Amino acid sequence: MPVPSSPAGSQPTGGSQPIGGSQPTGGSQPTGGAPEALPHGDGADGPEPVSAADSLAATTAELDAVDTVLGDVEAALARLDAGTYGTCEVCRRPLDDDVLASHPTVTRCEGCAEESRLGADGQPAV
Repeated sequence: MPVPSSPAGSQPTGGSQPIGGSQPTGGSQPTGGAPEALPHGDGADGPEPVSAADSLAATTAELDAVDTVLGDVEAALARLDAGTYGTCEVCRRPLDDDVLASHPTVTRCEGCAEESRLGADGQPAV
């Protein structure tokens, strides 16, 4: 079935949206070039602008998080190669299969993980 086309310069109507994007909900849209500001959040007057520094900081934080996960996966693969995957790094007891299934990079059993979060006095470590 052919897709109806809109006359040049007109916006689709009746709830139609172009593929890969959404329609503006009002106001004017820049007619070329880069957008004036990157959208972020939704303030009372519309999207709040994001500075390039804020955008870079957010991207850097995301990359750091991905790098941490990648390091955890590489360490788990090294434990697999060494034959120690699936055992607690502290007490050497087998890790629970359900825990490994949901968190494959875990390195400590629940008991040892809890002990590492608490100090000798049983209070959370600072």
